[in-house]
Amino acid sequence: MSSIFKNLIRHPFLNGAIVVTLALALTAALLVSGLIESFLISPLPHVDDRDVLIAAEVDPLNENSSRNRVSWQMGVHLREHNQSFSAFGIASNAAYTVHGGNSTEVAYIPRVSPELFGILGIEAALGQVITPANAEIAGQRGFVLSDSLWRRRFGADPSVIGRNITLDDQNATILGVLPAGFDLPLLGVSQQGWLAMFPEIRSEEGSANTRHFGFGKLAPGVNETQATDEVKRLGAALKQERPELGASLVTTAFPLRDTLLGPFQKQLWILLAMSALVLLVACLNSGALLLAQAIKRRREFAVRLALGAQSSRLLRQFWLENISITVLAAGVAIILSTWVAPVILSMLPATTGISGFGMPQLGPISLGIALAAAASAAALFALMPWAIARGLSIESTLRGGGRSGGSSFAGKFSRGLVTAQITVALTLAIGAALLLQSSRQLEATDYGFPVDELYQFRLSTRGDYYPDAASRTRFFEQVRENIARHPGVDAASISRFSFPSPVAASRAFLQEGDGLNLDESPKQAVIEVAMPEFQDTHDLRVLHGRYLNHDDRADSPKVVVVNANLAARYWPEESPLGKRVRFGGMGDTWWTIVGVVTDRWSAGHQPRIIDSFTLPFTQSAPTGNAVFVRSKNGVFPSFETLQRIIWDIDPNVSIFFETSVADFYANSAWQQRFSMTLIGAFALLAITLCAAGLYAV
Repeated sequence: MSSIFKNLIRHPFLNGAIVVTLALALTAALLVSGLIESFLISPLPHVDDRDVLIAAEVDPLNENSSRNRVSWQMGVHLREHNQSFSAFGIASNAAYTVHGGNSTEVAYIPRVSPELFGILGIEAALGQVITPANAEIAGQRGFVLSDSLWRRRFGADPSVIGRNITLDDQNATILGVLPAGFDLPLLGVSQQGWLAMFPEIRSEEGSANTRHFGFGKLAPGVNETQATDEVKRLGAALKQERPELGASLVTTAFPLRDTLLGPFQKQLWILLAMSALVLLVACLNSGALLLAQAIKRRREFAVRLALGAQSSRLLRQFWLENISITVLAAGVAIILSTWVAPVILSMLPATTGISGFGMPQLGPISLGIALAAAASAAALFALMPWAIARGLSIESTLRGGGRSGGSSFAGKFSRGLVTAQITVALTLAIGAALLLQSSRQLEATDYGFPVDELYQFRLSTRGDYYPDAASRTRFFEQVRENIARHPGVDAASISRFSFPSPVAASRAFLQEGDGLNLDESPKQAVIEVAMPEFQDTHDLRVLHGRYLNHDDRADSPKVVVVNANLAARYWPEESPLGKRVRFGGMGDTWWTIVGVVTDRWSAGHQPRIIDSFTLPFTQSAPTGNAVFVRSKNGVFPSFETLQRIIWDIDPNVSIFFETSVADFYANSAWQQRFSMTLIGAFALLAITLCAAGLYAV
């Protein structure tokens, strides 16, 4: 062993360069393997996702369409008629005004069917979760607190279990508290509580909207394919009776983890391949350096062979020499990975999908990969001096002082290593360049409105305080006026949706003259509701007719504005102005088109035009709405300032889901941005290692 360490000390710069080269490449491989281990292999925190499928409506012509929601009617239909799931639960987004504790606030509180927590294997940190046995107690719905709401409003008092809490105008019974940081998968972040609901008795207005989540637990003996086939059959059968549920969409199911990660799974494997190429470049680089060193040691090899050393003993010595280098490189890589990991984590936003996972870290699989890579590299590196030693002519090598013997083989092998190194580095660089080009195209997307100049938040007016459309209109109009008067605000507007999804937010509509009932229409579009100032905040240009205005009152004729793409699709040879349409979930009212405006594009890594009809706020005032604030210099009033403006109007209404529009759009494409950043870094690392290796050789 002493000769091995002497050899390491004898060539400190060469061996140091090899250690650094391998350590950098192994760091890249360890970071990616840590991501794969955390996202694809390790269990989800607090949730058992095994055998859990998510029902979804997908567009067969667009593989990037929504993969996690169904309409209310579809969810209930699957729950009541399936044979493939031992249990099927439904969850819906909701916001409630919470009364009780120390104050009043509006909180994001999803509604869940009684079996959902059992399907996901969720356990309470205190008390109980919602179950079929406790979902209703003495005529009151069961309610589970988040850890943050429990601490913020009840001072972490364990005796809160069994107390009443008022949500809007209904009382609920507190059953338990869930672990800190818990959010139901797919339903977003900052969930503050969960309220029991009963799908079999609940009447859902706008039941055709694909905005609900269906979770199914596979029954014993049923596999994923069988369950998916049954979901497709049940979905197709219901849509034959109810075409307004989305006849152009396919009802199917996906594993929960696949739904959470979406295309990020494919990108993780691409990242793994890229990191493997970087490691290959590093190995070729190190191999070329070790080969150069082995050529200089030919006389040493010849002496050992002349003294009777067996080739197997030489191979063992060479492996021990190299394993000391590669293990040292692996140790350095592990240390570097722990330092770099926080930087990688900072690139992962708290989005709907990623928030359901534990933070990526180096686990046993990643550490095993590091040690296996070290051992394998040592074995490969040992073969080069061994091959040179076996090909030596002992007599000629000793006579020539080690300047000849095996030179031809070594020269050819060295040139092969250099060629392979350049080839792999260029392949990685070209692939990265092509991927980065597509990423830049996404960043350069014109979304049709000033994303960088907008900030938005949501307000809810549920309950007895705002019982009708007139009271809600007065409240939101005052909110808009007060914010618009604030210094630095160029415009403010109110709309139903914050960021509508072209699939999830769409509902059926009918053109006059179709000759169909509304429940037979396959046509789908987003039904937006907005105040006239929405045109100012979003820079919408009127192409034909007019936009909504303040003369469009509740008692005025029902009017609507359509976007250009939707108008061209359904009125291709004529003007849509004056044409009439009806919408699902809005009775028998006919709405007259009075204007055509420019298109807007959705968020996500595959943006789509938001085909929409926009109704006057006064004629269809929703209970919950988005408030958009526009500042052309990108400087917005603080959250505290905006909240004070709201509280001056109504101290019981609080802001939630606040974000800059630019941040939301950027985070919606986080997967591609994250992958492209790492791919670009890996390509740069590979080219740098290649250049350094060529210079050294």
